[in-house]
Amino acid sequence: MTQVTKNKNEVFFIGEDTNTQERFEKLMSLVENKVTYFSTGLAAIQHLKRNKLPSLIIIEENVKPLGALQTLNYFKDQFNYDGQVFVVSENQDSIYSETVVYRVLSNQFSAEDKIKLKAVINFSDEPDEPAVGDYSLTYLRNLSEGDESFVVESIRIFNYSVGERIIEMQSLLQQNDFKQIGDVAHNIKPSFEMLENRRGKDFCDRLAHHAENEEVGNLIKLLDIEFRTIQNHLKNDLPEIFITT
Repeated sequence: MTQVTKNKNEVFFIGEDTNTQERFEKLMSLVENKVTYFSTGLAAIQHLKRNKLPSLIIIEENVKPLGALQTLNYFKDQFNYDGQVFVVSENQDSIYSETVVYRVLSNQFSAEDKIKLKAVINFSDEPDEPAVGDYSLTYLRNLSEGDESFVVESIRIFNYSVGERIIEMQSLLQQNDFKQIGDVAHNIKPSFEMLENRRGKDFCDRLAHHAENEEVGNLIKLLDIEFRTIQNHLKNDLPEIFITT
């Protein structure tokens, strides 16, 4: 058995469903705990071989490659994990192993689920995280001092350059070039800031400075979704900018 100490303020989310992860991220914006994301149980196991145990694990029932129960049994047997656990499942009944009964959360993270989580972590009274794709042109218009062509050109640059850089990060991920991914994320972070899009800014910041290697793939996916959603909103709100002649 590997002896691993515990980080009382860390939460693990283990699962590959991007939509479920997005909803959990929104919920966890109201807590101070650090959340580390893994797309597979194996990635979490590799992480624990060199890092502290979390105080709470949220794990999808059918997480690859072993499923939730076998993964949790491994944590218990190999790392002596005795912290809090919730299994994300479509079935709302408790899930039983040979020795443990695991509480269940829905993948929608409902008000009832939040009540369950409040029993083990403290939520603040901060407002909810902005919706996916939220943006504002206030900063750009203040900066432009009435020059609408500056605003239009800035949006066009965002539309083209950010998309290209995300494609570049996806390519770098195939090469496991995590340092260069961080550099690219740092480079495009101001593009999300100028549109006052907090989610994109935060994803870039995590990629540039805080993400474990195991988290990077999911963060790039989330950043791509954020960019495409902003892009669609801009096309709906300002179609004239996207008309080509």
